Amino acid sequence: MNVLVVCVWWSGADAEPFVERAQILVVGVVSSNPKSQIVQLEAMAGYLAERLGDVGIYGGAAIVARNNAEMARLLSDGAVDLFSETVFSGLYLEEAVGAEFLLREWKKGKFEYRTVIFARSDSSIRSIEGLRGKTIAFEDRGSTSAFLLPLAILKHHGFEASEISPREAFPADQVGFAFAKKEVNIAAWVARGISDAGAFSTGDWESADRMPVPLKTNLVIIHKSEPIMRSASLVRAGLRPELKARIKQILLEMHNDSVGRDVLKKYHLVARYDEITGDAARGLDRARLLYPLVAEEIQ
Repeated sequence: MNVLVVCVWWSGADAEPFVERAQILVVGVVSSNPKSQIVQLEAMAGYLAERLGDVGIYGGAAIVARNNAEMARLLSDGAVDLFSETVFSGLYLEEAVGAEFLLREWKKGKFEYRTVIFARSDSSIRSIEGLRGKTIAFEDRGSTSAFLLPLAILKHHGFEASEISPREAFPADQVGFAFAKKEVNIAAWVARGISDAGAFSTGDWESADRMPVPLKTNLVIIHKSEPIMRSASLVRAGLRPELKARIKQILLEMHNDSVGRDVLKKYHLVARYDEITGDAARGLDRARLLYPLVAEEIQ
């Protein structure tokens, strides 16, 4: 396995030297750039480990998996206890190895997002149905709001969609998609007629950096999705109930103290955690309905 593992905290004074995996809390993440993730994982693993002695945890560790399949193997082996993930990847790991959604994560201060699909204002496209035989620009395969969610929406509306190169021919009853790599490129492709439509989050639509005003002037939203959870904290199947309950309690209270807020800032710029109830639960159920439409795209 191409995982990066770092031990980040040791109680020393409060516990006998441990050798058992059960005494270490392991926080994981999926990333193609492992070294860039270590600081935030260290911060979270250390913060939690210092507060979990009453349930037998005396140390923390960080693991970075390079893809979802690798994370699934780690979870199945019991090598990761807690991790953060976007909703579709979380559903993949729920289905594959029984990972459990624990709390909603307010990543970068936002707890949900919507996808917008847009086209040129001078085109004939004014709805999802108008995309038949047209092309759409996405960001990359790892994006929820700019690939997985809009692709699921297209399939939910009965479209077949196939990846193509820009301006490549494809069946007239399908939607062809290509990856523009960056949000601003998506906007530019649509504005310049390279692609008939584009998709990304409402936050991107409102950002002058990712949707420059000169481009936005000539574009129009043709569809806005229902909101889904932006990010979540999940735990592996089989985690001890008392440990899971204490982790949940600590995460829910982290934003109330200055040390916790500093750790959250380091850890994916999280503002806070809250329960997956009400609108959050309905959004997760909505994502569960769409997930089978894009499951094969999640790696």
